[in-house]
Amino acid sequence: MRQIPPFQALRAFEATARLGGVKQAATELCVTQSAISHQIANLEQHLGGPVFDRVGKRLKPTSAGARYVQKLGALFDGLEEATRDVQTRRDRQTLTIAMPPTFAEQWLAPRLSGFLDMYPGLDIRIVERLRIDESYDDIDCAIEYRLRPDPKANSHLLFRDQIVPVASPALVKARDIGCMEDLKNIPLIETERRLASWQSLLHDMPWARRNPIISVKYSHLAFRLASLGYGVALGNLHNAQGLIDENRLAVPFNFPKNLIPPTPRYYFTITGNSSPIVDDLRKWIFSIADKTSQDL
Repeated sequence: MRQIPPFQALRAFEATARLGGVKQAATELCVTQSAISHQIANLEQHLGGPVFDRVGKRLKPTSAGARYVQKLGALFDGLEEATRDVQTRRDRQTLTIAMPPTFAEQWLAPRLSGFLDMYPGLDIRIVERLRIDESYDDIDCAIEYRLRPDPKANSHLLFRDQIVPVASPALVKARDIGCMEDLKNIPLIETERRLASWQSLLHDMPWARRNPIISVKYSHLAFRLASLGYGVALGNLHNAQGLIDENRLAVPFNFPKNLIPPTPRYYFTITGNSSPIVDDLRKWIFSIADKTSQDL
């Protein structure tokens, strides 16, 4: 249980400190001066000490009271802002989508304007999740990264996890990288959440144990480090394609197909009952995915 004083006492204290007196606080809060004094006394009892120094008829916050009212003012400002936001957006529609952060940053973000043009008044909330379950009841749909779809979910395969090595074009040229053997002594950038790792791909190559490793949680940081020349990363070709098109990343070679272990796939999952907006989003995402897959 939260240890918070009564809200009316906090309001009375904050208004008195901000406005400089009980009379002014009573006028703002539309109560009597005695009610304000009573609430301040209630707060002091709750806190175990005074919040005002009484100098004649004047009230001056104690040092503790001054610190307290400063924090209360920030909290009340935030509460006021949140209230205005709810009031102004009460009738607006919000679409909440869960997806992996790299997919959101590298694949969706550069293309999202196409969907927003279809719904210019729509609020979109993006939640970073690799996968979801029934506990996420505030999510309308998701792009999930998982080995197989939840059999109880309404999921549709978007695309497979096409694993490729990526590095900056400058590093590829400087180190003449054209095959796996050329990675010797080059830092390898690992993504913790990726099942296909450098360790699994290079396990038959003894020299790989001496390669420096840079480990990150998500692929978007691995792409960033690779683009800056820190090493060679593993990533999904769909997610990396924008950076490749911008010449910030390059694919120096392709892995033999028999070397890639089973990897997760990307699924479009609808949670609960669908809606026209979710259906339109699904159709839009699949049309873009089909086009980009043909271009790869």
